[in-house]
Amino acid sequence: MPEPEPEVSHAKPVLYTGGSRFLRYWPPAMLVVAAGAVVAGSVAAGAVLASPGVLAALFLPWGFVIDDDGIGLRYGLGKRRFLTKDSVTVDVAHGTIVLHRSGTRGFGVPLTDGAGDERRPYVQAVLAEHGFALTR
Repeated sequence: MPEPEPEVSHAKPVLYTGGSRFLRYWPPAMLVVAAGAVVAGSVAAGAVLASPGVLAALFLPWGFVIDDDGIGLRYGLGKRRFLTKDSVTVDVAHGTIVLHRSGTRGFGVPLTDGAGDERRPYVQAVLAEHGFALTR
């Protein structure tokens, strides 16, 4: 009996995967606490507790993947976004690495990779080596 041929993957190789457990689990936890407040009879408290969770889930990515073509972002509530290498500038000058649309310096998307910055030099090296536009 002939051996089966190995599977060929056409997916791009992932250069780096990072993320924040806090940003992954905090927004849903806030929504659960807000639902508990509503069930307990305080709709106003539920709204106050739900607002930060929803905003964080919509605007702060909990995970990111760097490949040769760009950076994939994973947000709460199932939202995903892919930004091509040519459409972004990465600010590596300050504490957190921040992703900006090319040509803009306003609001950026932080690429958080846990509580500390131990891996920051490695992420910076991967971005520089693979041709991402960096600002210092």
